[in-house]
Amino acid sequence: MRYFPIVFIVFFILFLIEVITTIKKRSEAGEMLIYATYESRASEPFNLIGGFIIVLLYLWILYKQLKRVVPLLYPQYLDKWYQIFNRELLERIREGFVEKGMLYESQIIAQFSGFMYLMLFISWIIITFIYAYDYFGKKGICDKAIFLGRSSLYSWNKISCYEWGEHYYKGNKGLKKLHISIKNGKVSRMLTGKDEMKVNLAVRIEDYEKADSILQERITKCEEAVNDKAGAI
Repeated sequence: MRYFPIVFIVFFILFLIEVITTIKKRSEAGEMLIYATYESRASEPFNLIGGFIIVLLYLWILYKQLKRVVPLLYPQYLDKWYQIFNRELLERIREGFVEKGMLYESQIIAQFSGFMYLMLFISWIIITFIYAYDYFGKKGICDKAIFLGRSSLYSWNKISCYEWGEHYYKGNKGLKKLHISIKNGKVSRMLTGKDEMKVNLAVRIEDYEKADSILQERITKCEEAVNDKAGAI
């Protein structure tokens, strides 16, 4: 319990790093030319709904705990809203209850974990925000790279090839499957034993010709640039 604020601060710093990294990646990708999504997005709505449910759960627990403690402490012992999350102050009040023989009241204070649940509530709001960004954030083929959200940016020189798959319909929306092969780095090659990994995307059928033209031009240029550089050396 005493180390929980430190854990929360570390978590919040990691979240800020994640946000800054995502903004940087999106900036590096350049102008969005064609919108695209992952072919399968089954986990994204479940993550978003699950995060929202957990937020409500922690909010309910916090409310129930505050409902027991607030009438006991305000206004006789506390007069500011944030004091109820001061563990040292609450401990002194609890000890005073014990000295007065108010054992039931001291037990209520001892069982109160409002600060912890407040931090968990805020943490899951942050996590749910990340899930919401994954679900609603715009992804696709950009001028300098393929941007697929907060954790995925593939510059053109990292893409070895691409191929189109079959088209299909999702509701009234016609989509075309797009498979891109990404060159693995040293660590990924060691872990997977493979030189490449395949990423499966989907593009709207009406954007197919434009997307194909963009991909062919960008990937060809990158390959030519690499070959020219090798020849110059």
